[in-house]
Amino acid sequence: MAKTVSMGTQDFEYLRENDCFYVGMLDYFFSNKYEGRGDLFEGLSIWEEETYRHLQGTFPVIFITFAGVKANNYADAVIGIKKHIVELFSDRSFPLTI
Repeated sequence: MAKTVSMGTQDFEYLRENDCFYVGMLDYFFSNKYEGRGDLFEGLSIWEEETYRHLQGTFPVIFITFAGVKANNYADAVIGIKKHIVELFSDRSFPLTI
């Protein structure tokens, strides 16, 4: 089956399992949420390097996308972004340090 372009899909796992084109996968590669999911990276250049394989799934990663924030004006967009950030951080189970 030929690779397809999946418009609007940002889920790396879905893109790999359905043989779609993708750009970017750092969240899935480094995040400890995906520890042990090396199968997603088999056949990719990053997986050929042993140094990188040892790093897969070892870090707490915060992934932020505002693709789901829809607004008709600037003020509503800012409110939507703030709500999204609050939801994102309230969902984390690891301590954050700045």
